[in-house]
Amino acid sequence: MTTIPTIRDLIDYPAIKKLASALHRLDASHHGAAIMIGSGFSRSAARHVGGQKKMRLWDEFTKSLARELNANEPDLSFADPLRVAEEYRAYFGQAALNDRIRFEIENEAWRTGPLYRSLLELPWSEVLTTNWDTLLEQAAAEIHSPYYTPVTKASDLAWAQSPRIVKLHGTIGVTEMFIAAQEDYRTYPERFAPFVNLARQVFIENELCLLGFSGDDPNFLQWAGWVRDHLANHARKIYLVGALNLSAARRKQLESINVAPVDLWQVVAHISDSDLRHETAIELFLQAMTDEEKSRPKPHEWQPTSLDSNSVTIEDHTRTLNDPQYGASLLAGQLETLRRDRESYPGWVVCPPSLRWRLAHQVSTPSPNPANLAALTPDGRARLLYEIAWRHSITFEYISPWLSDALFDVAKLDQPCALSKRQQLEIAVVLLNNTRWLHANNEDGQRVIEEYTRALIGMLEKDALYLPDCAAEVAYHRAVTSRNKLGALSRAI
Repeated sequence: MTTIPTIRDLIDYPAIKKLASALHRLDASHHGAAIMIGSGFSRSAARHVGGQKKMRLWDEFTKSLARELNANEPDLSFADPLRVAEEYRAYFGQAALNDRIRFEIENEAWRTGPLYRSLLELPWSEVLTTNWDTLLEQAAAEIHSPYYTPVTKASDLAWAQSPRIVKLHGTIGVTEMFIAAQEDYRTYPERFAPFVNLARQVFIENELCLLGFSGDDPNFLQWAGWVRDHLANHARKIYLVGALNLSAARRKQLESINVAPVDLWQVVAHISDSDLRHETAIELFLQAMTDEEKSRPKPHEWQPTSLDSNSVTIEDHTRTLNDPQYGASLLAGQLETLRRDRESYPGWVVCPPSLRWRLAHQVSTPSPNPANLAALTPDGRARLLYEIAWRHSITFEYISPWLSDALFDVAKLDQPCALSKRQQLEIAVVLLNNTRWLHANNEDGQRVIEEYTRALIGMLEKDALYLPDCAAEVAYHRAVTSRNKLGALSRAI
């Protein structure tokens, strides 16, 4: 019997975790997550009053327009949706295209299903949509936390507060026209500049999730292209979510345009009905976004894991002191716990005093020393030193000279190790801050400290691109040391 994989088994599950972390602001960066909703979501989530119909998708809408233009067209499967809409408007007029959209959408005949509530009960920074129907607004009216403000016209942006539901392409019953054809997209940045400016800000400041789009959806292609052309490296990755069933080549192509696919196909491939398959994929994704937040400890509940064992015998304690290999094995066994504690840290600027001492002394059974560090594998040693350095950065504890030397060695970017370049520079920042604790009683000692400090600053300035805060950290260090020197001079006078 074939086992159906769960969403946690997917290769794209780390992307879901990253999105959830941003959505619930579980990391120190405090970046949120925004979402753009496409017609595929309405197809899966909306319920027709008659009980049988499904919301039209782009390809179905395009075929209906094309048939009216040319009833004898033999194959409409490869028709360009925007070109067909443009030809329809050119032939029948704008009013006819608008009427056709209203007829195809049949807005009053639809009701919101449970997926709308699952979507809007999540704390999105903004909800953008290219859909013309009013179902998101209807669902938001029944949800009081978070409270989403609908924005159907550019003028609404002057007063509407975040989070908002922003109707980028028009709204049935509100706007006089809809974004549907080639010329609409070409002139959009000029005619709808407020929406474009809002989108620019949202894409720069938030992780962006696209839900209800296929890889060849014209709205997806147009907006993803706009982000690539106008924001370049300033935008974060766009996460395209759905039962996409991507080939290796298609996945690679999406990744080349800064789109990170979150393909849920494997967990729903056993469902034969296409509509039910996509609906289940959306349901599983939204549930995962909710569950990921519940699985994380609340900030007020966070505390470092105690690594002390109550069952340590005198013989074991003596062995940790006298047998470096044994001590190294104990330290290696703690690495995963240390990593989990660091990654779940709530991002406090100042760690509460009640936890600071415990965090500073978390790695103490056994206490690291030159002998047991040397007995670790190179990768294990680098990872342990990074965990130790991070704890010093939170607790502001003094770093002893032997440990400073070990950290300095692993922070050198010309010596690759198990750490990323960013992590190596983070260690260099911790060491730079520690230099302000160092004092020398003679001129030679002071010169050594100054050379050591210059070496750290040189490392940070040379490779600052790997750590965006490098320049600020160096500037802060120079400001503090200058202030201290000025204070010492004034006292001497």
